[in-house]
Amino acid sequence: ESWHVWARGGGRQSGRGPTLRRLDGSTTSAEVSWTPAAPEDSFQGRYFGVTREASRMFGDTEAFTETYDLALPGVLAVKTAGTWSVTPQG
Repeated sequence: ESWHVWARGGGRQSGRGPTLRRLDGSTTSAEVSWTPAAPEDSFQGRYFGVTREASRMFGDTEAFTETYDLALPGVLAVKTAGTWSVTPQG
């Protein structure tokens, strides 16, 4: 997947490996889940919202499911080899 071809959509987004996604909608948070592909894998997420205050960075080296303040719409960049999902809340 090329870095300049953005997958776009509302609702739950999921995949495996790195991606750049435009998240449409109007919610203020999203549940992010991740499972590593191997013991040395990690997850790094960077969210760019409409305003500078809406931007977030998050990640981990262990599997997780967390809810983050992600004011949609915006763009999510993910770096990992594992499987991940993002589900807007509210």
